[in-house]
Amino acid sequence: MIMTNWEKLEDYFNKKSMMEILGVDRDENAHSKFLGWLFEKPKALTLLLTLLNKTPKKNGQPSCVPILNVEDIKEIVSITEDFFIINEEKRRADILITVYPKENEQPFYIVIENKVYSDEHTKQTSAYFEHYQKIYDGRVFYVFLTLPEKLRLPNQKATEPECEEFIPITYQDIMSDVLDMIDKDSMVDDYIQCLGISCWQEKNVMAYSKEFADLLNAFWKENKRLIIQFCQVDGCYSDELKDVWNRHSAFLRTVIKALDGMSNMFDGTPDDYRCICKLNDVVNGKDFTQYIIKDSENEPLGKNELIYTLVCKFMEKRTKTTFDDLLKTFPESWRMKPNSRIGTLTNQIVIDKERYDKEVKEKNNWRKLEGINEDVYVLRTLWDGKELMRKVIEKVKGIEELKDLEIKEQDDVEIIRKKMMSKDKKQSK
Repeated sequence: MIMTNWEKLEDYFNKKSMMEILGVDRDENAHSKFLGWLFEKPKALTLLLTLLNKTPKKNGQPSCVPILNVEDIKEIVSITEDFFIINEEKRRADILITVYPKENEQPFYIVIENKVYSDEHTKQTSAYFEHYQKIYDGRVFYVFLTLPEKLRLPNQKATEPECEEFIPITYQDIMSDVLDMIDKDSMVDDYIQCLGISCWQEKNVMAYSKEFADLLNAFWKENKRLIIQFCQVDGCYSDELKDVWNRHSAFLRTVIKALDGMSNMFDGTPDDYRCICKLNDVVNGKDFTQYIIKDSENEPLGKNELIYTLVCKFMEKRTKTTFDDLLKTFPESWRMKPNSRIGTLTNQIVIDKERYDKEVKEKNNWRKLEGINEDVYVLRTLWDGKELMRKVIEKVKGIEELKDLEIKEQDDVEIIRKKMMSKDKKQSK
């Protein structure tokens, strides 16, 4: 029986790695222990050395890591959780690898700082560099291992090492340059599965194997038109499609999430990938509705631009506008709920300079309003979503200066969907 790509991908998602069964599939220490074991294998280590050799340090300088063949290696000793004291503080390197070449050459060392869903703290990399440089007389290479940017958590900072002597690499580098290249056994296969994703977990992919990426790309090419139909998910276009979504929603959400994280491994057009990224946000609850004011240039506006445009149009109609006029016209009640992301200004659309200087925490969310004598700032970003904007549009009808405006919703994802469908039709003729 020949399996379709849909069936192959479902089969892939339904497998569980041993780490996932044990509940440590995204645990930093568990990954450090496996990688420590892996890099005691001579072939895996030689591939790691080649990867490090071609990757510059954070400071842009060549890493100068020696490249060895398997037959050049006498012994490899790997330690996870190497504890030490420096400046009266207890520290711990995640992985310390000692490489003993043949021909009586001096050993050299690889220190790996591993970050899965965490950031560097307390000057870790600088402390490791200071410590190991002293005890190993400079024969050390420093590695900062983290997730690819697209696969990090939203609240993760830019995960770069503080110390510029570290070589930054990602789990995708480990996958592509080591795991995909070595002879597989059951443990390596299981770990590759672990770095992927299960249909039943809400965790991100850590890295894409060639097999996983090929499966996803083939699935997209076969089922692109079907997936695009789900751009509005709950607003599918036929009962049949709704039934497909209801029966396979967990699987399809997982596929969309996995496709979204592929970046340069995605084998499709930029428009295809943009649609997937938007679709992933939509199925995870984000709102990409845009708005058209029919009496203007008919350019789609986001929520922030719509609010700013409404305030400007109000001022065009009322030439001698004051800050008090704006406060009365766009009162606090226009906001639905508090928002901690913008400090104490939880529910106001316009503010004066004094409050702006004193209370605004994220100034890029506000824009200075031109055409008024006082310094007035308009909130550019509304986080409350589509329902709030519908209330705003309803309130606009009660403002004398704005009541004739016709404001129409349109979904950014729906625009992409129509564009892609149109392109498909042209290509099929």
